[in-house]
Amino acid sequence: MTPVEVVFLPEQRTVTLPEPTPVSDAAACAEVLIDHPCGARASCGKCRVRFLGGAPAPTEAEARLLSAEELNDGWRLSCQCVIDAPARIEVPTVSRVGSAKGFGPDDLFAAGFTPHAIRRRLLLPEPDLDYQWSIEDSLAREFDQGFQAHLSLDQMRRVSGIVELAHRTVDLIATRDHIISISPASSASPTRLVGVAVDVGSTSVAAALVDLETGAVITSASMLNPQVQFGADVISRISFAQTEEAGNERLHECIIGALNDLVLRLTAEATIEPSAIVLMAIAGNPAMLHTVVGADLRPLGQSPYVGVWTRSLDVAAADLRLKIHPAGRILLLPMIRSNVGADTVAGIIATGLDQTQKTVLFIDLGTNSEIVLVHQGRMLTTSTAAGPAFEGANIRHGMRAAPGAIDRVSLRPRGDLAIHVLGGVPARGLCGSGLIDGVAVLLRTGIVNATGRMLGREALDEHRFPLLAARLLHGEVGHSAVILSHPHESEHGYPVLLSAIDVRQLQLVKGSIHAGAMILMQEMGLTYADLDEVLIAGAFGQFVRKTSAIDIGLVPPVDPERVLFVGNAAGVGARMVLVDASARERADRVRETAGYLELGGRDDYQDAFADAMGFHDSPALAHARGRALE
Repeated sequence: MTPVEVVFLPEQRTVTLPEPTPVSDAAACAEVLIDHPCGARASCGKCRVRFLGGAPAPTEAEARLLSAEELNDGWRLSCQCVIDAPARIEVPTVSRVGSAKGFGPDDLFAAGFTPHAIRRRLLLPEPDLDYQWSIEDSLAREFDQGFQAHLSLDQMRRVSGIVELAHRTVDLIATRDHIISISPASSASPTRLVGVAVDVGSTSVAAALVDLETGAVITSASMLNPQVQFGADVISRISFAQTEEAGNERLHECIIGALNDLVLRLTAEATIEPSAIVLMAIAGNPAMLHTVVGADLRPLGQSPYVGVWTRSLDVAAADLRLKIHPAGRILLLPMIRSNVGADTVAGIIATGLDQTQKTVLFIDLGTNSEIVLVHQGRMLTTSTAAGPAFEGANIRHGMRAAPGAIDRVSLRPRGDLAIHVLGGVPARGLCGSGLIDGVAVLLRTGIVNATGRMLGREALDEHRFPLLAARLLHGEVGHSAVILSHPHESEHGYPVLLSAIDVRQLQLVKGSIHAGAMILMQEMGLTYADLDEVLIAGAFGQFVRKTSAIDIGLVPPVDPERVLFVGNAAGVGARMVLVDASARERADRVRETAGYLELGGRDDYQDAFADAMGFHDSPALAHARGRALE
């Protein structure tokens, strides 16, 4: 084959291919990320790219998942087609957009903290026959009480010359366990002592550059987790590790590359060198942490689902090829079990669940949703396989929260739907918060009944909702659906729909989460009335309307005043561990004391799940229906 040139739009990035190459691999060469929600199994049809020239013949899967008009317009599935001729390919922007994540308020450390990394200027005593302490011992004696760090082999080779050059006055940067830097004392103003807090999510990776001496966030950044090219959720990625040669290594290299990219973005924004970063703290679910260290993912995908480790880790940055200070340290927060990870532990310390006397239910919404129940000092945890519906997978017109996504749905006073589209552009799909809103509206108006069935016009009072009735479809698309965005309002000229099958997908997700919470409460002998607070965590959770979440049963039927959205608690917890040594000690205690309940195989969970699938009337929903009919 003669080498061919391929141009990826809109970035105008060109790559030369020496042989026939899958689109996704060619895009990766151009540093263009393409999302494969179903793990490149050609079942979702959402990894669409558009050939503006050089389109290959469609495959059987593309003929099944794309319309004839779309195929004629050049649309193909990136997981299916192979480039063997010069081409110009447009990649939808949704494949490379990550939601921004927060790392807590400015006053997070207003009450003070115990620094994790410390900088000291030390004058080392002159050795003589009466003072025969080694340089390493002298550093420990002069540094601080409780300091137990040791020189590395490389530092041992260089330290004598440094001490002699500095006339025994040195600047030392260290943690309690590791010496990071030793250098001659300088008269120049010291640079900031900085670290990076990281939340490695299945969907996005977020990082914050933090001043380690004040705890303040200097700048932050986030990106789509590039592992989405191997699947939308951890199950898909574990399957990739199990079935693909060198799957573990490819996942590891992918996430390390993302972390290094974020380091470069953060340091460029702060106008400092990456080598100025001396510490990094990382939170994430077990699968993500295994990929960070390059550990084998495969056991996490088969019973009894036991990972390699759960304790906190403190490893050298060089061992992970992270481009910070050569002697910098990487702190990986501990996990409770192989299904309840460091992101949950970070959320626990960020919200103070390990120190509260209240009865609190904590739900971290995501593709895997972790649940924590705290009562009278006892902590019980579990994990539910919610699936990637919140990220748009398995939803007819689902997509991530990116420009073009319908993220809000409400009912207008005249009885029609009002939608909000992210980015102020024509609608192109439906994200998780819009899905929850949309189903809640259909429940309030009676279009969807308590079983989840989408009813026909006969179930709707067309006098009260004449415009809403006109949005109902029955059989035109193979099953019942509601038009959220009409063709003339949408980017691609076809309607964005909320279908009966989408409602079922949401029922599976909310049923799994609700049932898990029910089992934890039964285990502790509690009811919803006993809950002082319900905390909803996760970057996705902060965009969900409280009333909609309660109405569909995603959140327990409690007083809405007791439901609090705590945002990216995992990122906040990672920042706390990065800055405050006592926060790391709290995290280790959580791992040691928290209980874990395995739901798999429990008959009572299966019964609770079947019951939680329905949309049972709650006082809030009944009141909402009354408002809708007024």
